[in-house]
Amino acid sequence: MSRRRLCGIGIPIIIIVALTNLGMTNGHPGIRFGPIHVVANRVSYTGKNCPVTIVFTATVNFRSPHDAVELSYHWKRSDGAMSQQQAVTVRKNERSIVIHDEWSIGSPGTRYNAWEALYVSSGNTHLSRRSPVVKIICK
Repeated sequence: MSRRRLCGIGIPIIIIVALTNLGMTNGHPGIRFGPIHVVANRVSYTGKNCPVTIVFTATVNFRSPHDAVELSYHWKRSDGAMSQQQAVTVRKNERSIVIHDEWSIGSPGTRYNAWEALYVSSGNTHLSRRSPVVKIICK
């Protein structure tokens, strides 16, 4: 009996097949949502009018066709604070939902590199995405 050595391209193929069987790749029908995109209404702020309000907006996309989807989500901030868990029902074949969060941040003489991340779960699918950093300088 001959032995074959798994090297080069063989290992990545095995990993891809294993992830596909676990439902962890984008093409798998078990995953009903994704990708997630998160943005902020500004990239930076420098000024005296602090605190400044940053609006974070996330778009959660869904694969079609799909039945109604129950999902939960929460936001986590760069300072460690987390929002309460929220639940939402996404209608059958709805293509995306938009979720907002506002953060008023800053006081005179402070600097921040602020971001928020959205964590979304439905069944065995758990995805998250972080916003770009918003640089804040309060004078």
